[in-house]
Amino acid sequence: MVHAEPAWAVYEQGSTFTAVNSTEVRSFTIKWPTDVKEREAVADVLDDADKELYSLRGRLAKARAIKTGMMQQLLTGRVRLPVEAS
Repeated sequence: MVHAEPAWAVYEQGSTFTAVNSTEVRSFTIKWPTDVKEREAVADVLDDADKELYSLRGRLAKARAIKTGMMQQLLTGRVRLPVEAS
């Protein structure tokens, strides 16, 4: 919630790493739509975003596994890349 960052700055303590305590967190208010339809629409968008993130994480894991397998094949010499003749 980037829009709330200025409000959090009021509670921050510390110079190197800022922090807030649990009492301040509990007292912080978040604006919430009063219209049920709007809340449901927001929830639907967030659900879709979660599904997309889940899918992308799965694709990333598969790509990393393929990369690892390819690197093992190349580094052990089981697979050789073609070399162009000069």
